[in-house]
Amino acid sequence: MIEILNGTTGNELRGVYLKSLEEYSSIEGGSIIVHHFSEFTQDFISGITETIEEILISNGDDEKVIRRIYSILVEGLQNIRSHAEKDEGGYKAAFLFMVKTKESYIIKMGNLIQKNDEDLIHEYIGDINIMVEGNLRKLYVEILNNSVFTRKGGAGLGFLIMRMKSGQHLNYNIIELSNGQSFFTVEVRIAR
Repeated sequence: MIEILNGTTGNELRGVYLKSLEEYSSIEGGSIIVHHFSEFTQDFISGITETIEEILISNGDDEKVIRRIYSILVEGLQNIRSHAEKDEGGYKAAFLFMVKTKESYIIKMGNLIQKNDEDLIHEYIGDINIMVEGNLRKLYVEILNNSVFTRKGGAGLGFLIMRMKSGQHLNYNIIELSNGQSFFTVEVRIAR
């Protein structure tokens, strides 16, 4: 589903979304399970996670894989709902892709961010991408025990949980937009 966004930012984001749609549509042996481009409300998040869970169950996927995917989706989508920036029209544009391949599921999410958040994102994801599992778990416990919150009220656990649950590095990209904002995307692969 694509909701119509107006203005320069809407056109740029639509372009990023359509480029990703083309990329994921051309994965050999892959099939897109879901793709969505709009604002992510709590109702949308609840509905899409339930729908995806039902699809995975009907595909006969392993229960552990389903739980990992569910956790990653909830963390990523809640991050978008809580932390996405608004465009010039007051709209929190975001997208979600989920692709099934023979070896893995691929989840890609994206949302607007403030330009001044780019360095923090680079540093944080860079740090957790190089950590081994034991250090990821230590950091997780440390964050929980210290209850340090970000400027938007989170503890910074979303990316960490996504990294831990996937067992893979988080692939991310930041695209600068003409309005001075940036569009952040993160891709997570989960072995089947």
